[in-house]
Amino acid sequence: MSDPVRLSFVAGTLEVRDLAPAASELVPGLAWDERTGCHRAPAFRYAEVVLALRKAGVVYDDQARRYEEL
Repeated sequence: MSDPVRLSFVAGTLEVRDLAPAASELVPGLAWDERTGCHRAPAFRYAEVVLALRKAGVVYDDQARRYEEL
């Protein structure tokens, strides 16, 4: 079994780590970021990304929900 995909908010974007490059076609709004070696999406696409991962049956660890309230 592989490690779960990791979601986190970083600098105003949603980082999606450990997702196979070809799987990005299943998730709207994701783009590969060569600088960080992971997929990235605008933060406002969070709900779309989570719903697409669920629909595809991808196991994920949602670190993005652990944001700090101001």
